[in-house]
Amino acid sequence: MTGRPSHPVSPGNTPPHSLCLTAAHPRRANLQKLYACTIFTPMPHEPGSVIRNNPLAFFLTWTTYGSWLPGDARGWTDHRGTIRDPNPRLRRIATGSLKRESVVLGPTDRDQVEQAIREHCRFRGWHLLAASCRSTHVHVVVAAENRRPEEVLRSLKAWCSRQLAARAMCSTSRWSRGGSVRRLYESRDVEAVVVYVAELQDRPRDG
Repeated sequence: MTGRPSHPVSPGNTPPHSLCLTAAHPRRANLQKLYACTIFTPMPHEPGSVIRNNPLAFFLTWTTYGSWLPGDARGWTDHRGTIRDPNPRLRRIATGSLKRESVVLGPTDRDQVEQAIREHCRFRGWHLLAASCRSTHVHVVVAAENRRPEEVLRSLKAWCSRQLAARAMCSTSRWSRGGSVRRLYESRDVEAVVVYVAELQDRPRDG
């Protein structure tokens, strides 16, 4: 079942532990490299703007099993990616259909998920701009040329599942079905999402 984590706009009181892969200034370095490979074409109706045939990056989010169910009071995302309003009746039905307890990732699991994301992006040749694994969901900002975001999402989830299963010696998936995908066409949108993922995840690593 697919859910949707909230996207708060205020930072927490503690610095986040997230992967923002840069050198001195990781966000800037990766964004500059990404933009250098992008073809910009002026838009005739709006001076100074650009047309991009392909997105600069994808913003991917997926949740742990049972943590963000259809009908959730925080809002939720259906299988088509449409954001839906809370629905208490649907939430009760979804809760009753769970086959096992909901999954909450501990600090070690979260570290392993972020490491798996970094390694898989390096192996695939994708540009990982930021990643943050929280106790009930994962955020990733990645540029993957000639790939559909749904394909990248499935690949990352599968690899993270393999790494978690190998450590725990358990094949049960930690994730809910599907996830949220957003295509980012504007550099300012990429920058804003990277800041959100890398800097506004308001929880300490050992929390």
